[in-house]
Amino acid sequence: RGGRGRQRRGALKAAAFRSNQARPLTIFTDNFSAIASGYDVVLSDVWGVVHNGVAAFPEACDALVRHLAPRMQWPLQDWTRLHRSQAMRLFLPQLPVAALIITPLAYHFGWLGAAIGALWVPWSAWLAWHDARHAGWAFDGTTIAVRRGWWSRTWRMAEVGKVQVLRMTRSPVDRWCGTATLLLDTAGGSAIGDPLQMRFLPVADAEHLMATLSADVARRPLRW
Repeated sequence: RGGRGRQRRGALKAAAFRSNQARPLTIFTDNFSAIASGYDVVLSDVWGVVHNGVAAFPEACDALVRHLAPRMQWPLQDWTRLHRSQAMRLFLPQLPVAALIITPLAYHFGWLGAAIGALWVPWSAWLAWHDARHAGWAFDGTTIAVRRGWWSRTWRMAEVGKVQVLRMTRSPVDRWCGTATLLLDTAGGSAIGDPLQMRFLPVADAEHLMATLSADVARRPLRW
């Protein structure tokens, strides 16, 4: 599209409305942070701005998080990784899946089908190892965050000032492995969504975080 409206690929189009202007103001910029502080509402196109259809743009996602939660010092710098031994716990649930794949293949195609289906086992082990390698948690006093996944990565975070409920749980497997799960419910969170979960934490780390967050939540005014 020629003319003055042409912009180079990757430029961010932000349309915002100011109460003291009769018409919308359209700005073209390559850096969201250059305009974020001047507006209360941002309407952002996802494709080409946040995502290219294959992967998200980390810088754009970080900028949106900082705009939506300005009290967060995002991205957090000091992450604690899970111990790599926890890869086994991510791998073991895949064994029943492998059995469901191997059994029909072996029934219809014999040993060749079983051999092909068995490839799911090393593939699942490789994914579990990488998932455990990239998973972790971070806490800087104002923000608590967890990350998980390698093939498909997920970050979840919450402001400590919005935490309402803290729970620490230990399954039989947790007790056997010396780990625990910390769950945090936040104000304004989804009523049907899962709470923020910090899984596979060493018991000492879970208890320390539980005590630190409980004391912090008790002395902070609740924000919605």
